[in-house]
Amino acid sequence: MPDKETRAHSHLDKEKRGLIERGLNERKTFTFIAGEIGASVSTVRREILRNRRCDGASYAKGADRTDCAHMQHCKVKGICEFCHANKLCKRCDIKCQNICNEYESRKCPTVENAPFVCNSCDRYGRCTTVRYRYSADTAQAMASRRSAESRAGIDLTEVLMLN
Repeated sequence: MPDKETRAHSHLDKEKRGLIERGLNERKTFTFIAGEIGASVSTVRREILRNRRCDGASYAKGADRTDCAHMQHCKVKGICEFCHANKLCKRCDIKCQNICNEYESRKCPTVENAPFVCNSCDRYGRCTTVRYRYSADTAQAMASRRSAESRAGIDLTEVLMLN
């Protein structure tokens, strides 16, 4: 049987995940990272998408809490019972997601396209869109948990007790 290091399809270990994290932090391309860890570009891409951690949005002091893509240029007025007819809805504290026909969720191009994470983003602390980070430690824990769950099988004790 071939050595684990020489097999064509081996799992990424914590060291390789650390190299991926460092590459993302240094704004390296997927091609560069893939060459560094000896894997394909698609492997790096899948690893990042599968094991990135969602940190939610930051609501830094003074930042907009509404995540509408049209927030900056919105002219909609008085659509909820709390607003005055002449007050712009974007100035209201009520979130308009459920009541405004113009609402469209704001998306960050950094997490929608490669690199899919905010590791090297300068705006991370004040960004009001949903943020993702890649951490080697978190990725290793997630991969280990998935591996253990896939080997656990079905708990037949509960099924037998119900019958």
